[in-house]
Amino acid sequence: RLSLQELIQWLNERAIEHNSIYPNKKVPYPYTFGQERGDFYLTVDSSEWTLHEIPWHDGSTMVVLPIYPQYNKAFCISKHPVTNEQYRKFVQSRYGKEPTGENFYKPEKRWKGDFRPWQTKEFNDPSQPVVCVSYQEAEKYCNWVNDITPSQFSNTLTHLPLVWVWDFAALGTKFRTSNPDTWLTQSREIHHESTSPAPIDLIGTRWNDRGISDMFGNVWEWCCSDISDGRYTPLILPIANYYIGNHEDIGNHEELRGGGFLDNLTNIEPFLHVYSLVDGINTRHSDLGFRTATKVDIEILPDDIKLRLSLCKKISNRKAFTGASITDRGDY
Repeated sequence: RLSLQELIQWLNERAIEHNSIYPNKKVPYPYTFGQERGDFYLTVDSSEWTLHEIPWHDGSTMVVLPIYPQYNKAFCISKHPVTNEQYRKFVQSRYGKEPTGENFYKPEKRWKGDFRPWQTKEFNDPSQPVVCVSYQEAEKYCNWVNDITPSQFSNTLTHLPLVWVWDFAALGTKFRTSNPDTWLTQSREIHHESTSPAPIDLIGTRWNDRGISDMFGNVWEWCCSDISDGRYTPLILPIANYYIGNHEDIGNHEELRGGGFLDNLTNIEPFLHVYSLVDGINTRHSDLGFRTATKVDIEILPDDIKLRLSLCKKISNRKAFTGASITDRGDY
């Protein structure tokens, strides 16, 4: 699918790129004439994709995404955020420790520490998303999953979702917008404006068209920018963002996605850079969790899924945030 708003964004990015290279031959920037009323799609919203799920080693369910395979591997993301039950097994393995962090107190309008979600009735249900987990602790969980990976998946790597993969899984495109209708309409229900996270949805009311649950609302989720040889590569931000965030570790920034149960997602954008958090990647808030992702060999997938993946348009990682030609857009 391709919307008018996405086309304008793409044209605007190309105009910026062109004008920076050819300052004496500038082209105009596009704008719409008249009033916009929601997203307008130039192409049909595809319903041809067949959902395919893979049981994962930590109890998660991986969902194959309609993205063209990379090096004969299909992109997958977990259907739900990691739950208390899953994380407890990680803690019992002695890889991790019980989550602790900060809870938000509305009367005082501030975060207060020494919050133990597993000791709090509203947060300790086994099927609720685990919260108060820092970026490094989420990484350690992924490493633990890799250690318990069975032999048939020995060449797969479980990791935090790449930012552009998360965006695609959430929106069906890697291009974000600031229009709340874009994320508010991805599923029939969104868990927000609440006092605690909801148990994971097993019946589909909070699933999107790609079969993935709670991409918006419930808990904020850690994402990373790139992965190379099993290592997480931080997202490189412009110098201006460094001064805005007033952080000493320039360049070492990850992103958060989705919004949480505390937020009103009709007026809060569910996309954040980590520099907006006082404690950065060490943040352990009561509305902050994570989900996992991976890439699997396409050979283990059913023939009809392999065929459909071969028909998907390619996504260029390099151009994921700088604009791409229409031919390598990530929309399905």
